[in-house]
Amino acid sequence: MRTVPSSGEMLPAVGLGTWITFNVGDDPVLRDECAEVMAAFFAAGGRMIDSSPMYGSSQPVIGYGLEKLGRPEALFSAEKVWTSSAADGPAQIERSRRFWGVPRFDLVQVHNLV
Repeated sequence: MRTVPSSGEMLPAVGLGTWITFNVGDDPVLRDECAEVMAAFFAAGGRMIDSSPMYGSSQPVIGYGLEKLGRPEALFSAEKVWTSSAADGPAQIERSRRFWGVPRFDLVQVHNLV
């Protein structure tokens, strides 16, 4: 476990990244498999899931899994902003938030904003 300096919150040192593996489109079998991965992750004490708009369909797949799992309270949501202008950043974050189905993100990282 590691402590988040600004909040004192304890998080596992390892999170669940979603690049490639959660980019499964609308395939119901693969979406269910991703939800099973998320269930095992939370069961093992995992909390932080990370994604980006650049990861294909990973964001809606995360949202599907979170809904299927009853929106685990343990979730620490980490998202990235990747836009070509600062003006587009807030709208992209809002789209991502809707895909995940969360009220807010715990961490927003600026991946690219040029």
